[in-house]
Amino acid sequence: MKTFFRQVKTMSLFLLIGLLGGCDTYQQDSYKKQYVVQGYLIALEPLSPISVSTTVPLNEIYSLEATAVKNAKVEVQLLNAQGQPEKTFDYVADPDSVSMFKPLDTTALVMPSRTYALRITFPDKPDVITAKTVIPDTMRVIRTNGDTFRYQQQPQFEQLISPSLNPSRQSYFIFSVEGLTPSTTNLVPFWDPENGFGGDRKPPKVYASPILNEANYRTSEGNLLVQLPWLTVVYFGKNRVTTTVLDDATYNFFRTQSVQLGGSTLSPGEIPNAVTNIVGGTGVFGSLARATSLMTVTR
Repeated sequence: MKTFFRQVKTMSLFLLIGLLGGCDTYQQDSYKKQYVVQGYLIALEPLSPISVSTTVPLNEIYSLEATAVKNAKVEVQLLNAQGQPEKTFDYVADPDSVSMFKPLDTTALVMPSRTYALRITFPDKPDVITAKTVIPDTMRVIRTNGDTFRYQQQPQFEQLISPSLNPSRQSYFIFSVEGLTPSTTNLVPFWDPENGFGGDRKPPKVYASPILNEANYRTSEGNLLVQLPWLTVVYFGKNRVTTTVLDDATYNFFRTQSVQLGGSTLSPGEIPNAVTNIVGGTGVFGSLARATSLMTVTR
């Protein structure tokens, strides 16, 4: 799943640069450079890296190396019930990854159902970037219906998951399937270019679903039952199946980003900008909770 969200983050950075020019607010004659922030905290896992970069005008070629911000002071705060900092985690620039800042504390785990705040300042300018996220409640895999499945035969893989409780709304989630032994010889027929079933689509290492509504997968006991469609399996062999619950910030960002990318009947002049929770910039500082199983697909 780390691979999937690394791909999502990279994709989002490039898409966000393009989307900023798509609406009246960001017309070319009123362009103003903005900070772009990307970061996702994951419940019960160590603090994640955070990317800080800037936008470029639409008539310039985007390069993450050229737009990366390196002199920022980045910190993440765990807030108490009164909204005040309970603990502060300092970040430093990662010399091995462009635009990325990594936490100094690599042992602290992100606490579910708690609020975390991001604060970014600069030693040579008064700019301040802030954002908040409420970490989703955790969930767990209650059971699966097996660990080895023959491709395109019954039964299909099923994962029964305990709910991630949210007092204010139903949960929104995505599921992903990551091939752990990706190779051209392991491609299933649908994704094998030689068979032509997959069209001109490049086989992904990680297949990810669109955002799903938990109401469509809820059992009478209140759990989630996800049955994996065969088209989500790209490779024979061992696969990692992950169900991920999204916080409000991540959900709103990717929901509105999908509208920008054509998932809407609105005309171009009516399409809104992607919703961001970043104050003083754009992008997303979000959070996730996830549950993972392994399965093997045979020929």
